Amino acid sequence: MIAIQKDRLLHSLPILIQAILLPLITLNWLQDNMSGTIVWLLLMALCIAGIQLDWFSVIWLIGLVVASFGLFLSQPQVIWLILAQLGMTLVLMSQTLSPAWRDTLTLLQLFFFQALFVIAVVQILPNTLLLDLLLMDIPLLLVIWIPSMKATRWLLPFTLVIYAIGAYFSTRLTLLSIAGIVLISWLWAHNKRLVPYRLWLPVIYGLLFWLVRLHG
Repeated sequence: MIAIQKDRLLHSLPILIQAILLPLITLNWLQDNMSGTIVWLLLMALCIAGIQLDWFSVIWLIGLVVASFGLFLSQPQVIWLILAQLGMTLVLMSQTLSPAWRDTLTLLQLFFFQALFVIAVVQILPNTLLLDLLLMDIPLLLVIWIPSMKATRWLLPFTLVIYAIGAYFSTRLTLLSIAGIVLISWLWAHNKRLVPYRLWLPVIYGLLFWLVRLHG
């Protein structure tokens, strides 16, 4: 029982961190914007992660609905992104999905939640942030799907090299952060013990992205 709870926690914790990580480290507004909007967004992130615990899921869902309604009252212009969050949550709760599809839909939900987070706070979604989100998510999609396709062992390194070239020419990542992302992705995909915890990858990418920029 303890082991099961630990696995669920290790699965849901990166969802919470990823939901708020990139907006917090790429936008310098939090210290001046501790408003009700931020509180509702943080509660939504907590409930989205809590639902993944598969423990008192209905209570977490009710919390998500309440937080979503509070955010709607604060920022009615983001209603469609709020509804998207509720819809994807219901799909993840109600459908029996393979691990690959569950992680992919969770990643998609987090992508839209991070967009919701930024739009609700600063009223726009900078193109640079959208590109940053894609650069953090694409390697995980490669790690999820290419090994499951039972393709040639060279396909994952090949696609990671293509990603590295694209990331470099995007000018959003340094060579050091690109090398770190590619190496970590390749090692993670080849360690069967780490596969169930692959949702941690965007968190690691995001921290690497921030640390490299922080130190120039």
